[in-house]
Amino acid sequence: MKDYLGREICHIEINLPEGATEIDYRLDLHVSGTTKWGYWTQLAATHERTDKLREDGNDDVILTMADTPILMRSAGMEDFVVKTGDMLVLSQARSTQFTLPRAARGWSVRLPHKVLHDAVAGLGEAPLRGVSRQAPGMLLLRSYLQATAHERFNDPAITAMAARHLQDLIALTLGSGDQRGAETMEGVVSRSRRKVIEADMLAYLGKPTLNLEWIAARQGVSVRHVQRLFASQGTSFSDELRRMRLEKAAAVLSDERNADRTILSIAMDLGFFDTPTFNRSFKRHFGFTPGELRPRR
Repeated sequence: MKDYLGREICHIEINLPEGATEIDYRLDLHVSGTTKWGYWTQLAATHERTDKLREDGNDDVILTMADTPILMRSAGMEDFVVKTGDMLVLSQARSTQFTLPRAARGWSVRLPHKVLHDAVAGLGEAPLRGVSRQAPGMLLLRSYLQATAHERFNDPAITAMAARHLQDLIALTLGSGDQRGAETMEGVVSRSRRKVIEADMLAYLGKPTLNLEWIAARQGVSVRHVQRLFASQGTSFSDELRRMRLEKAAAVLSDERNADRTILSIAMDLGFFDTPTFNRSFKRHFGFTPGELRPRR
């Protein structure tokens, strides 16, 4: 299992501490295209990307945040420690060795080098560094990972959107050292925060308690802050929530697999409470009624 998990899945060698006889690794994984992320737990171990393993040509970048320090070693560099809560940025193109000195848990994201290289100036061909948990963007990135780590996305489109949001947040965080005006940075942070909120809205469209106050509490921000984020785009939380629900309803109604479901049941699943209100909102938004959209039988 150690060899399979290490060489076949993670493309690393896993070495257990002296005297250890078992490995316990668990991962809640999301995959969208070439982007993978999730929440993991494991026992103490040393992970090594050897010169031999690097022959596979993989140059993915792995970003990891753990609840324990990570001891880092790489040829040509002084050993260093990534502190608890900081983020390790690690290229598979390097020969590296990192050690989790005790049982740990945390979040990891893995994506192709090109995705980040095109978005982050000065990333380098084989990045290896730590990023402080206090760096701009880190709180947003951690919050987004926490929000998605245990979700069960049933819609590939939502998973793909979450992957894009993660890429944006990572680019924001890694690029925060670039010289840019405070106004520009504030705009980037606001857009990223709004994307996190919109992803939450899409994931909980049918939740009866989905409202402005619930979203603000879930995101750990004020109601006024959420209102400002949407107002800056010339819209409001309630307008965007209605739009999302109506567009999701249209997708469900037009799917032949739902032909036997009533319009009311579909509307109620998406947070509408009666057919007349739903019909009026639907026609105002699309220009035709829900019934006109249904496949003819």
